[in-house]
Formats: sequence, C-alpha cells, structure tokens
Amino acid sequence: MAITGLGIDYGVSAFYTPKASRSMGKQVESFAETTGIHLHMNDQTTGDKAVTSIGFPDGSSASVFASENGSEYSVKYWDENGSEEEYEFNAEKISPSNANYLEMLAYTSHLDITGQTNNAFGDFIAVARGVNGDRTYNSGNVFAIFDFKRMTEEFMQAQYGYGNMTGYMSVKSLYDHMSTI
Repeated sequence: MAITGLGIDYGVSAFYTPKASRSMGKQVESFAETTGIHLHMNDQTTGDKAVTSIGFPDGSSASVFASENGSEYSVKYWDENGSEEEYEFNAEKISPSNANYLEMLAYTSHLDITGQTNNAFGDFIAVARGVNGDRTYNSGNVFAIFDFKRMTEEFMQAQYGYGNMTGYMSVKSLYDHMSTI
C-alpha cells in the first residue's frame, strides 16, 4: 500500500515511522507501536494474505480477503477488544448508495483487483472521511448504512472546486463505477 498524491509515492511505513519517532522522541520499529493500530495482513487460520487492511482509531481493524470466485470477498473485522467476526460479500451486489463501511472495503477492493479502477480503495478511504476530513469510523459506526455514492460525489466536486484535477479525476473514476449499479 502506498500514499500517493501530487506525483509523490510514499511507502506507509517510510512515511509514518520517521514522523512518529520524532514526535515521541524514541525510535520505533513499526507504525503499530505509535498508534495502537494492528493490521491483520494474514488470516491466522488459513494463512491467506489480505488484499487490504485498515485500522481504526479505537483499535478495531478490518481486512479484506479475496475468494476463488472473482466477486466474493471475506471481510474480517476485529473489534477494539480483538474479537473477530467474518462477513461474506459479493462485491457486484453491493450498492454504494446503501452500504456499510465493510461492504465498501470489499466493493472498492474488487474494483481495483479487477482493473476497473486504479485507486478505488484509496479514494474510498479519503471520501469516507468527508469533504472536511472530519468523519471517523470505529466499532460504533462501521456497520451503519451510509450513502457513499453521494459522499463520493460531494468529495469529487470539492476536489474540482479546489482545482485538484488529479484528485477529481481519480475520485470521478470511482464515482462513475458507482453510477453503473
């Protein structure tokens, strides 16, 4: 996974670790040490590698695993106490206008894996934070239903208004795929 923008590509650990070690005044070995976020990049039971993984501020996290069937995804969610739940989603049947955060992780991962988009997952993470970047997700609302299609349109229009055409075009690609459902 990488953080991209303005033609710069930063590896996540390369970007966060130096900043975290400076702010804490000590050397750290991983991003998880500085934040309490634990990313599950492998399924402990099957050994499968996660397509993607994300951590939330309350210590909960989620990982997306692809199945043999191209549109089926398993999303494992660990609450803030480490309890694990598994959810199965058919990405082609998810409606971004009426979905929860975990469904959208599967949906956007599918768009990227199948080559329909280049950065749907990354764009979704940005969009889900809201135009002002003030929305957060955790065990209290990760299962709540939102209109992510509308949120994507608002975010896309904000990027256009800011003159960020690269951001606008990337989010527009995600929005265009949402409009085909």
